[in-house]
Amino acid sequence: MVEQGSIITVYFGQFDSPYVGSPFLVGGNQIYSSIIREKGLSEAKSLQKVSHGVFHSILPESINSLGKMSYNKKDWKGWPVGTHITLSDKTMSKYEDFFQLRNYSTPFLKENNGNHETERIMRHHNIAIQSGENFDLFHADRLSFFTVGDHEIDLKQMQFGAKRNMGFGLFTITNSYSFNLNDLDYSVFGDDTKLIDTAKNGITGVLNHAKYGYGEFKLDSWGQKGWLVRLTSPLCLDSTVQGARHYSIPPSFMRSEGYRKHSESLWIKGKVEKLYCVSDGNVFLYAN
Repeated sequence: MVEQGSIITVYFGQFDSPYVGSPFLVGGNQIYSSIIREKGLSEAKSLQKVSHGVFHSILPESINSLGKMSYNKKDWKGWPVGTHITLSDKTMSKYEDFFQLRNYSTPFLKENNGNHETERIMRHHNIAIQSGENFDLFHADRLSFFTVGDHEIDLKQMQFGAKRNMGFGLFTITNSYSFNLNDLDYSVFGDDTKLIDTAKNGITGVLNHAKYGYGEFKLDSWGQKGWLVRLTSPLCLDSTVQGARHYSIPPSFMRSEGYRKHSESLWIKGKVEKLYCVSDGNVFLYAN
């Protein structure tokens, strides 16, 4: 018997039109609203979690010292990519496999002459519309995201980001892959059940608004000293959304002397809501 909310479905796809929005990731709330638009509110409500979307465009190895690209139709870490993204030559049986697939290092940014300044290489241009508004169009390539629920939702075509009513952000699902969260091999953590449960929580998200892609993290080994918690999406500690809780500190298993914070805005039910987050990329020492 499969437990409620334990089926993870990873979706892969490609953009059919330029995209307007963050060039770093597609927010889980944007994907959630797109699922509502595509399949209706009842299907979206059946989901426990909608992750943020990860761009897969250009491997750092495909960029030479002059910033020129040599794209060879393989996106991330050896997973075959062509017109369709396929898992036929891979399996997803271990905790590490899942994060190998989700791994990304903002591949459209590169260090400039070793001085840590970044230069954007994702193709984009600025346009102006009749109202006089200017905005950036990004030519994103491929994207992956995942959902957690009691079944796989049949998704075919979606739209992400801003300016969707102008045709931007059109996205076609090319592949999907489902597995049970509890069936992953967590042997990398030994028999420490608390550590294993923490790892599962990192996939499904913790604290406020995890359903919208917030609070995702992975556990990284830290030599003989233990484990590190590495945020892969912002962790919302407080927000103006009705019913949200306030957390003065992150969860008890996260320890750090300092970490970056920022605020985000979401459009929910016809109004702007503010979210106060620990920024993604922060690393904490896991304390068991």
